[in-house]
Amino acid sequence: MKLVTAVIKPFKLDDVKDALAAVGVQGMTVSEAQGFGRQGGHSETYRGTEYKVLFTPKTRLEIVVDDDQSDQIVVAARGQPPPDGQSVDYDIERDGEEIGVLRLWPIPGASIDVHSVELQRSLRVVGLAFDNVLLLQSIAHRAVQEERIRLARDLHDEIGPSLVSIGLGLDVLIQQEGIDPATKKGVIDMRATITELVDQVRTTVADLRPAEIVSLVENAEMVAADLPADGPSLVISIEEAEPPDSFVRTQVVAILTEAVRNAVEHSGASLVTIEGESDEAHGWLRITDNGRGFARRSPRTHRYGLVGMQERADEIGAVFEIKSSLTTGTSVEVRWGKS
Repeated sequence: MKLVTAVIKPFKLDDVKDALAAVGVQGMTVSEAQGFGRQGGHSETYRGTEYKVLFTPKTRLEIVVDDDQSDQIVVAARGQPPPDGQSVDYDIERDGEEIGVLRLWPIPGASIDVHSVELQRSLRVVGLAFDNVLLLQSIAHRAVQEERIRLARDLHDEIGPSLVSIGLGLDVLIQQEGIDPATKKGVIDMRATITELVDQVRTTVADLRPAEIVSLVENAEMVAADLPADGPSLVISIEEAEPPDSFVRTQVVAILTEAVRNAVEHSGASLVTIEGESDEAHGWLRITDNGRGFARRSPRTHRYGLVGMQERADEIGAVFEIKSSLTTGTSVEVRWGKS
């Protein structure tokens, strides 16, 4: 099998789809892209002001084909090959790997052989250019992923806790005596809206994050990699026979991430330890730090984080426990499934 990636002008999509169907290729992945090259962009005018648009809209195609079909995929063509099949193929290579073929045929009375050396030299440049294109695609993809992670972190660390804070304030207001019934109904409706917004933020954060990592150990290592350079040391000791199922794993990893973040930002710890065990049916994680603990009634930043972790544990029917001392640090433990 081979993966063929092509970037085309959007209006050519139907033609390409029909041409692929004609050679037996039925499926493809289509996504929007932007290109910058010889076209150099274009100018647009909005409310009397001219703007230079450097990138032009493109359509990116990804097609998986059988090896015997890949020879039928033509990226670019000009003219028609002679019926007698008198054509010459030149391999386009990158690091010794064939990435394409240039097929030429002579005009009547001419020969391609006299240009063979020059063609080979030119195709080496083409291979290098293709390598540069792949590198630029990789850099662009990494930049997009980093921006998605940044947005997810901002939503999770800033907007999410703020919404939870508003919800807790509304809960206090609802429980007050003597509140007008109409006002109370409005507050209850507002509380329901806040709950929906929190769920939407969580969904958005999950969508923004990159492809899910199955292993709890790998997730813990990613958390460790995000620690600041002057942050605490982090020790990971997880016996993972099998990772939990997807839904449980999502909640457990969120609890893990929040517990480590709280330890780093609020405890002043020099050491954070993540330990636990996991198989497909059950498991446990314990996150311990040697920093300053806290009282369960304060500070606010801790309380909102604890509420979020408790809610996630409740969603998977897990046991959630926190032990904290002002002098010996904090331990966060979650146990799920039946042992």
